[in-house]
Amino acid sequence: MQTEERVLTALRRGQPDRVPVFIYLNPYGDAWYAKEPSYADVLAACREYADVIYDWGFPSGLLFTAAQLETTKKDLGGGMTEHVMHTPAGPISMVTKAD
Repeated sequence: MQTEERVLTALRRGQPDRVPVFIYLNPYGDAWYAKEPSYADVLAACREYADVIYDWGFPSGLLFTAAQLETTKKDLGGGMTEHVMHTPAGPISMVTKAD
């Protein structure tokens, strides 16, 4: 399985090929630790075993639940936008303003 399929299978309570492994090191980036010799073995293990997920988005509903809610946006003018999530218990709305 590829990382995305493995993680989504686990999140859906399925049986992935192995337990997803998450760490906070990206072996493919150019962060300071990528140049640090003492991290070489750790980064090599990351490339082989880690499931790097913070570089891609995965589908989820409100607050990372399975709920798929309809949302609408309304331009209020003056850089203001009203966002409405339509839930079974009624609408939830917020207004944002662009800088």
